Amino acid sequence: MYFGYKNIYITFGKKEVLKDVTISFEKNKISTIIGQNGCGKSSLLRIISNAVKPISGEIIFENKSIKKYSRKDIAKKIAILPQVHNAHSDITVETLVSYGRYPHKQRSIVINKKDEEIISQSLNFMGLTNLRKQSLGTLSGGQRQRAWIAMTLSQQPEILILDEPTTHLDITYQIEILSLIETLNKNLGLTVIIVLHDLNQAARYSHKMYVIHDKNIFAIGTPREILTKNIMEEVFSLKTSIHEDNYAKSPYFLAKYNLKK
Repeated sequence: MYFGYKNIYITFGKKEVLKDVTISFEKNKISTIIGQNGCGKSSLLRIISNAVKPISGEIIFENKSIKKYSRKDIAKKIAILPQVHNAHSDITVETLVSYGRYPHKQRSIVINKKDEEIISQSLNFMGLTNLRKQSLGTLSGGQRQRAWIAMTLSQQPEILILDEPTTHLDITYQIEILSLIETLNKNLGLTVIIVLHDLNQAARYSHKMYVIHDKNIFAIGTPREILTKNIMEEVFSLKTSIHEDNYAKSPYFLAKYNLKK
């Protein structure tokens, strides 16, 4: 297994969230995790940062338990951007992005020439070169999110994990962020794992989709294999019609919600 989870069991108090979940992600692909609110999508990702501690199970990276690696070594290989992230509004974009270099520092945390080159590359990848000296507080929501992603890029990871990266952004910034992520996957060969709520966007930007339902993995497949009437009804309780997006070359659905009285 390149990267994934093996026999994960998570509870919050007496509530069982995930039960015996085993999931493997493909290298150099974009994978999205979908499911209803509260199904355990974000909890699964948060195990990596120790924000959630499973009752049992382990994370696997390159056929070894993640526990076999030091935290610094994992940070050099896997970058995770949680849904909620904060920094002082007066720090510059460049300073925020420089934080991603910390896993690569030894005794000194002073930024050297190599660090500066990587920081500049990360800023350039995310279209932030002209904003590098601006403070975070002066940026739009979409620009701030690009700055945070640039910070993860400066870690030079193999795997980029993003928990709902488009939350609270308007549609323009949502498409911008996901298009940039798609470009990073193509140009840098990054393995990208994303939790998304918008299923049509997940279908448009994913190679594989992973559906969590009833405390386990309900289905894994390509967007066309996942966006089906049966899965949409079984998992999301929606009556849908499935269509083809000729522009993006991906499926999308339309749904009608009938409020039961």
